[in-house]
Amino acid sequence: MFLQLLTGTLLVALSRDQVIRSLTYATLSPFVKETRQKELELATLENSHENTVPITFQQALELINKRCPMEYINAVKRSGNFLYRGESLPFQTNRASCYMIELSPDLLSPKTYGCTRAIEYFQALEDCSTHLVRPSTSHIASSSLQDASLWGNPVSIWPIGTSFLYAFPKHTSNFIGCNTLPSSVGPSPPCDGIEWNEHLEKALSIQREVMFTTLDWFEATNEKTIIVACPAPLYNRQLSRALSS
Repeated sequence: MFLQLLTGTLLVALSRDQVIRSLTYATLSPFVKETRQKELELATLENSHENTVPITFQQALELINKRCPMEYINAVKRSGNFLYRGESLPFQTNRASCYMIELSPDLLSPKTYGCTRAIEYFQALEDCSTHLVRPSTSHIASSSLQDASLWGNPVSIWPIGTSFLYAFPKHTSNFIGCNTLPSSVGPSPPCDGIEWNEHLEKALSIQREVMFTTLDWFEATNEKTIIVACPAPLYNRQLSRALSS
Protein backbone atom coordinates (compact mmCIF):
# COMPACT_ATOMS: atom_id res chain seq x y z
CA MET A 1 0.00 0.00 0.00
CA PHE A 2 1.38 3.39 -0.92
CA LEU A 3 0.83 7.07 -0.16
CA GLN A 4 1.72 9.83 -2.58
CA LEU A 5 3.38 12.78 -0.88
CA LEU A 6 3.69 16.09 -2.70
CA THR A 7 7.02 17.69 -1.80
CA GLY A 8 7.73 20.96 -3.62
CA THR A 9 7.21 20.15 -7.29
CA LEU A 10 8.00 16.43 -6.99
CA LEU A 11 5.38 13.72 -6.61
CA VAL A 12 7.06 10.84 -4.82
CA ALA A 13 5.47 7.41 -4.21
CA LEU A 14 6.40 6.24 -0.74
CA SER A 15 5.28 3.48 1.58
CA ARG A 16 3.26 4.51 4.63
CA ASP A 17 6.28 3.91 6.83
CA GLN A 18 8.54 5.97 4.56
CA VAL A 19 6.06 8.84 4.45
CA ILE A 20 5.87 9.02 8.23
CA ARG A 21 9.60 8.67 8.79
CA SER A 22 10.66 11.10 6.04
CA LEU A 23 8.58 13.92 7.52
CA THR A 24 10.23 13.48 10.89
CA TYR A 25 13.82 12.77 9.97
CA ALA A 26 14.47 14.86 6.88
CA THR A 27 16.08 17.85 8.61
CA LEU A 28 17.60 16.19 11.68
CA SER A 29 21.24 15.47 12.45
CA PRO A 30 22.50 11.83 12.31
CA PHE A 31 22.63 11.67 16.12
CA VAL A 32 19.07 12.92 16.50
CA LYS A 33 17.93 10.61 13.71
CA GLU A 34 19.39 7.61 15.52
CA THR A 35 17.82 8.69 18.81
CA ARG A 36 14.43 9.24 17.18
CA GLN A 37 14.64 5.85 15.47
CA LYS A 38 15.14 4.16 18.85
CA GLU A 39 12.21 6.08 20.32
CA LEU A 40 10.02 5.05 17.39
CA GLU A 41 10.94 1.38 17.76
CA LEU A 42 10.16 1.52 21.48
CA ALA A 43 6.87 3.28 20.87
CA THR A 44 5.87 0.74 18.24
CA LEU A 45 6.50 -2.11 20.66
CA GLU A 46 4.45 -0.40 23.36
CA ASN A 47 1.60 0.44 20.96
CA SER A 48 1.35 -2.61 18.73
CA HIS A 49 -2.08 -1.60 17.40
CA GLU A 50 -0.87 1.67 15.94
CA ASN A 51 2.21 3.30 14.50
CA THR A 52 2.66 6.72 16.09
CA VAL A 53 5.31 9.23 15.00
CA PRO A 54 5.78 12.83 16.22
CA ILE A 55 5.77 15.67 13.69
CA THR A 56 5.91 19.44 14.04
CA PHE A 57 2.81 21.61 13.90
CA GLN A 58 4.01 23.05 10.59
CA GLN A 59 4.36 19.56 9.13
CA ALA A 60 0.86 18.77 10.37
CA LEU A 61 -0.53 21.85 8.59
CA GLU A 62 1.22 20.91 5.35
CA LEU A 63 -0.24 17.40 5.47
CA ILE A 64 -3.72 18.71 6.27
CA ASN A 65 -3.57 21.17 3.37
CA LYS A 66 -2.27 18.62 0.86
CA ARG A 67 -3.69 15.26 1.93
CA CYS A 68 -6.81 15.76 4.05
CA PRO A 69 -10.07 15.30 2.06
CA MET A 70 -11.60 18.67 1.20
CA GLU A 71 -15.07 17.47 2.21
CA TYR A 72 -13.78 16.91 5.73
CA ILE A 73 -12.02 20.29 5.92
CA ASN A 74 -15.10 22.12 4.65
CA ALA A 75 -17.35 20.39 7.22
CA VAL A 76 -14.99 21.42 10.02
CA LYS A 77 -14.91 25.01 8.76
CA ARG A 78 -18.69 25.28 8.37
CA SER A 79 -19.50 23.66 11.72
CA GLY A 80 -16.79 25.47 13.67
CA ASN A 81 -16.06 22.22 15.50
CA PHE A 82 -13.41 19.51 15.30
CA LEU A 83 -13.52 15.73 15.40
CA TYR A 84 -11.55 14.26 18.30
CA ARG A 85 -10.09 11.01 19.56
CA GLY A 86 -8.48 10.10 22.85
CA GLU A 87 -5.04 8.62 22.14
CA SER A 88 -2.26 7.10 24.23
CA LEU A 89 0.61 9.20 22.94
CA PRO A 90 3.84 7.24 23.54
CA PHE A 91 6.37 10.06 23.74
CA GLN A 92 6.86 13.80 23.35
CA THR A 93 9.86 15.74 22.09
CA ASN A 94 10.69 19.43 22.02
CA ARG A 95 10.57 19.43 18.21
CA ALA A 96 7.28 17.57 17.95
CA SER A 97 3.88 18.95 18.77
CA CYS A 98 1.55 16.78 16.66
CA TYR A 99 1.54 13.18 15.50
CA MET A 100 0.91 10.91 12.55
CA ILE A 101 -0.92 7.78 13.66
CA GLU A 102 -1.64 4.68 11.61
CA LEU A 103 -4.81 3.14 13.00
CA SER A 104 -5.88 -0.48 12.70
CA PRO A 105 -9.62 -1.28 13.01
CA ASP A 106 -10.49 -2.50 16.52
CA LEU A 107 -14.25 -2.08 16.92
CA LEU A 108 -14.80 -5.84 16.74
CA SER A 109 -12.08 -6.55 19.31
CA PRO A 110 -13.24 -7.51 22.83
CA LYS A 111 -10.44 -5.36 24.29
CA THR A 112 -11.76 -2.08 22.88
CA TYR A 113 -14.96 -1.70 24.92
CA GLY A 114 -14.47 -4.58 27.30
CA CYS A 115 -18.04 -5.85 27.22
CA THR A 116 -20.14 -8.30 25.24
CA ARG A 117 -22.90 -5.82 24.49
CA ALA A 118 -20.60 -3.59 22.41
CA ILE A 119 -19.26 -6.56 20.44
CA GLU A 120 -22.80 -7.76 19.69
CA TYR A 121 -23.84 -4.29 18.54
CA PHE A 122 -20.88 -3.68 16.24
CA GLN A 123 -21.13 -7.19 14.82
CA ALA A 124 -24.81 -6.56 14.03
CA LEU A 125 -23.82 -3.25 12.43
CA GLU A 126 -21.15 -5.07 10.43
CA ASP A 127 -23.65 -7.67 9.22
CA CYS A 128 -26.25 -5.17 8.02
CA SER A 129 -23.91 -2.57 6.52
CA THR A 130 -23.59 -2.35 2.74
CA HIS A 131 -21.01 0.45 2.93
CA LEU A 132 -17.21 0.52 2.95
CA VAL A 133 -17.38 2.31 6.28
CA ARG A 134 -18.22 -0.47 8.74
CA PRO A 135 -16.82 -1.72 12.06
CA SER A 136 -14.27 -4.06 10.44
CA THR A 137 -12.68 -1.19 8.50
CA SER A 138 -13.34 1.85 10.66
CA HIS A 139 -12.63 3.81 13.83
CA ILE A 140 -14.64 5.92 16.24
CA ALA A 141 -14.10 9.63 16.88
CA SER A 142 -16.30 12.19 18.60
CA SER A 143 -17.12 15.83 17.99
CA SER A 144 -17.28 16.15 21.79
CA LEU A 145 -13.90 16.98 23.27
CA GLN A 146 -15.12 15.83 26.68
CA ASP A 147 -16.19 12.41 25.38
CA ALA A 148 -12.92 11.90 23.51
CA SER A 149 -10.98 12.73 26.67
CA LEU A 150 -12.45 9.65 28.35
CA TRP A 151 -10.34 7.46 26.02
CA GLY A 152 -6.96 9.17 26.42
CA ASN A 153 -5.14 12.37 25.53
CA PRO A 154 -7.60 14.38 23.39
CA VAL A 155 -6.45 15.25 19.87
CA SER A 156 -8.19 16.76 16.90
CA ILE A 157 -7.93 14.36 13.98
CA TRP A 158 -7.26 15.02 10.31
CA PRO A 159 -7.67 11.96 8.06
CA ILE A 160 -5.15 11.46 5.28
CA GLY A 161 -6.52 10.19 1.98
CA THR A 162 -8.61 11.04 -1.06
CA SER A 163 -12.01 10.13 0.38
CA PHE A 164 -13.44 10.38 3.89
CA LEU A 165 -16.15 7.78 4.55
CA TYR A 166 -18.26 8.09 7.66
CA ALA A 167 -21.40 7.19 9.57
CA PHE A 168 -23.03 8.49 12.75
CA PRO A 169 -26.12 7.73 14.89
CA LYS A 170 -29.24 9.64 13.90
CA HIS A 171 -30.93 9.77 17.29
CA THR A 172 -28.24 9.31 19.96
CA SER A 173 -24.89 10.98 20.66
CA ASN A 174 -22.94 7.71 20.75
CA PHE A 175 -23.15 4.41 18.89
CA ILE A 176 -23.34 2.27 22.03
CA GLY A 177 -21.78 1.83 25.42
CA CYS A 178 -21.43 -1.08 27.79
CA ASN A 179 -24.23 0.35 29.91
CA THR A 180 -26.65 0.81 26.98
CA LEU A 181 -30.00 -0.86 27.61
CA PRO A 182 -31.17 -3.51 25.11
CA SER A 183 -34.21 -1.38 24.25
CA SER A 184 -31.84 1.34 23.01
CA VAL A 185 -30.35 -0.99 20.40
CA GLY A 186 -33.22 -2.78 18.69
CA PRO A 187 -35.27 -4.88 17.75
CA SER A 188 -34.74 -3.28 14.31
CA PRO A 189 -31.33 -3.70 12.58
CA PRO A 190 -28.87 -1.09 13.88
CA CYS A 191 -28.21 0.19 10.34
CA ASP A 192 -31.69 1.75 10.32
CA GLY A 193 -30.57 4.30 12.91
CA ILE A 194 -27.35 5.33 11.13
CA GLU A 195 -26.65 8.21 8.76
CA TRP A 196 -24.23 7.05 6.04
CA ASN A 197 -21.80 9.41 4.26
CA GLU A 198 -24.08 12.44 4.48
CA HIS A 199 -24.45 15.51 6.72
CA LEU A 200 -20.98 15.47 8.30
CA GLU A 201 -21.36 19.13 9.21
CA LYS A 202 -24.47 18.23 11.21
CA ALA A 203 -22.65 15.45 13.06
CA LEU A 204 -19.90 17.87 14.06
CA SER A 205 -22.36 20.57 15.10
CA ILE A 206 -24.50 18.38 17.38
CA GLN A 207 -21.56 16.48 18.92
CA ARG A 208 -22.10 12.99 17.59
CA GLU A 209 -19.73 10.06 17.57
CA VAL A 210 -18.53 9.40 14.03
CA MET A 211 -17.37 6.07 12.65
CA PHE A 212 -14.89 6.76 9.85
CA THR A 213 -12.34 5.39 7.43
CA THR A 214 -10.44 6.74 4.43
CA LEU A 215 -9.63 5.64 0.89
CA ASP A 216 -7.05 6.76 -1.63
CA TRP A 217 -7.81 6.68 -5.34
CA PHE A 218 -5.55 3.65 -5.83
CA GLU A 219 -6.97 1.63 -2.92
CA ALA A 220 -9.60 -1.07 -3.31
CA THR A 221 -9.74 -1.78 0.43
CA ASN A 222 -9.18 0.29 3.56
CA GLU A 223 -7.35 -1.95 6.01
CA LYS A 224 -5.62 0.89 7.84
CA THR A 225 -6.17 4.60 8.24
CA ILE A 226 -3.60 7.34 8.73
CA ILE A 227 -4.54 10.45 10.67
CA VAL A 228 -2.76 13.62 11.70
CA ALA A 229 -3.46 14.25 15.38
CA CYS A 230 -2.95 17.59 17.13
CA PRO A 231 -3.35 17.92 20.93
CA ALA A 232 -6.63 19.60 21.87
CA PRO A 233 -7.62 22.16 22.79
CA LEU A 234 -3.98 23.35 22.69
CA TYR A 235 -3.82 23.77 18.91
CA ASN A 236 -7.49 24.42 18.16
CA ARG A 237 -7.07 28.17 17.75
CA GLN A 238 -4.03 27.88 15.48
CA LEU A 239 -5.80 25.27 13.35
CA SER A 240 -8.91 27.45 13.06
CA ARG A 241 -6.82 30.41 11.94
CA ALA A 242 -4.95 28.28 9.40
CA LEU A 243 -8.19 26.90 7.94
CA SER A 244 -9.73 30.35 7.58
CA SER A 245 -6.72 31.87 5.81
